[in-house]
Amino acid sequence: MQQGKLKWITGLMLALSLMLIISACGQEGEESDTNVDDEGTDQVETFDPTKDTNNVAEYEGGEITLEEYNAFTGVMKLLYSPEYFDQLQSTPGFNNNLIQQLIAFELLEAEADEETIKEQQAISQTNLEEFITQYEAANGEGSWSTGLTDIGIEEEDFRKFIELSNISQEVLSKDISEEEVKAEYDRVLAESPAELVAQATVSHILVKTNDPNTGEETRTEEEALKIVDEINAKLDAGEDFGALAKEYSEDEGSKDNGGKYENANINNWVEEFKLAAAEQPIGEIGEPVKTVYGYHIIRVEDRTELSFDEVKEGILASLVQQKLQDYSSKEVSDLITGVSIP
Repeated sequence: MQQGKLKWITGLMLALSLMLIISACGQEGEESDTNVDDEGTDQVETFDPTKDTNNVAEYEGGEITLEEYNAFTGVMKLLYSPEYFDQLQSTPGFNNNLIQQLIAFELLEAEADEETIKEQQAISQTNLEEFITQYEAANGEGSWSTGLTDIGIEEEDFRKFIELSNISQEVLSKDISEEEVKAEYDRVLAESPAELVAQATVSHILVKTNDPNTGEETRTEEEALKIVDEINAKLDAGEDFGALAKEYSEDEGSKDNGGKYENANINNWVEEFKLAAAEQPIGEIGEPVKTVYGYHIIRVEDRTELSFDEVKEGILASLVQQKLQDYSSKEVSDLITGVSIP
């Protein structure tokens, strides 16, 4: 059950984020690869009309009917909200990318073996029930049925979307080896270690320059840096960090504890402080870090990095997302023979 739930969550996030990523990538590609008309408007990739007027798209080996298209976009409206989805549809190239994603789902479903399809059909029903519970907890009792009716889709349309999403992930993940996932983990660890730090113990001394709640300046940059230099001189002379934090720090949340935050989630901190906690050498006092609060003198005492086993499912999902993006935007596009968006 837990494994099925995990695949549903990562598969759904894959589908949701993918549409935005493909759309954005498509627009970037259009800026460099497509022609620009005399008025300077980017030209979106165009296709010949479908031969069958009941089809929204036709591709080598299949087609997307109007009914399938409406069901797919209906699911997206329920997930995004109709208003936001309508905004997305006005983005150049978005509808083409939406169709490419749906075709990709159908092609990948065709590659799945019977065992995978049967398994995902059962899992998707469980996933659907879990989603309905979460949806109504957030939107109120009866909101699920109302949402389906307002958009004009059936519950089965949503279940089928879950099934297609999960099957696509399952098919693509089989082509990704454990070694590839580990290589990606090592790359992130080397290039963006903050992404893998779960928590850290940090001692710091804050010298404020302004009140972040009001924006009012409490002292000038020059005044703050003069105090920072004074503190650093005392630290260089061997004075106790904790004692200096109690004397100088203006962070009420930590000064009485010697400036220490112990085993804290670094994602709760502002970006500059978070990066220092993740990347600064342990046991060393780094250069002053400027944030919206002022200047921080930081010493990282300890930190815990997420192990490969803890994050490999998430990394696999990210690699699958990239594979599906490439598959949809490159391979699928070459297979399309006609598009008639209603």
